[in-house]
Amino acid sequence: MTSRDGAGHRTDAAALEAARATERLHIARDLHDTVIQDLLAVGLQLTAGLEHESDPGRRERDATLAAQLELAVVRLRQTVGRLRWPDSGTALEEELGAILTHAAGLLGFSPSLRLAGPLEQLEASLAHHVAAVVQESLSNVARHAQATSVLVGIAVTEAGVEVVITDDGRGMGPDTTTTRGQGLRNLRSRAADCKGHLLLTTAEGDRGLRVAWYGARDAGWSDTSHRPR
Repeated sequence: MTSRDGAGHRTDAAALEAARATERLHIARDLHDTVIQDLLAVGLQLTAGLEHESDPGRRERDATLAAQLELAVVRLRQTVGRLRWPDSGTALEEELGAILTHAAGLLGFSPSLRLAGPLEQLEASLAHHVAAVVQESLSNVARHAQATSVLVGIAVTEAGVEVVITDDGRGMGPDTTTTRGQGLRNLRSRAADCKGHLLLTTAEGDRGLRVAWYGARDAGWSDTSHRPR
């Protein structure tokens, strides 16, 4: 094979990979702009109708359906993430923005977002978990906390990533693990998958709940200088 032939093969391979990447982006965009939005709309209708449903059996059924829809949306977002952004922190920011926009419709106000550290260096697998954790946590706040404000903090270091969601709602109570049971189990499962942990504490001022989720990265050193407050 001549050097010209080798160059031609490399060019063809690059063009094929570019075409595949473009197709992946098109599929991801279609999933995000149509399927996910349709599911979110149905979930919003179910959630909005819960407080007006007088039949306990129907209310429980609709709450279960809403939770299943949320889980489906999380899984679809993960699929979209794998298609769109193998390693792009910018795309993760866009995904977080979409999650917060949807949450604002459920909460009745816009959550605040605070980012720290090199988000663009976050591994794709961990980025998927971060988006899902924020989605799950905000859904829990909307369903159970009766909050008037929520702050989402995400800090990336070489050791790992910490997601902190703080609300000013009902806070810790004897029924916290029961009312938020499935959501908390999902968060703990994701923390275990990422060799991390989940910590629930009362927010500052003895009001509200502070949920701190941590996932480890491949690097092994620790640095708390970027920890969100």
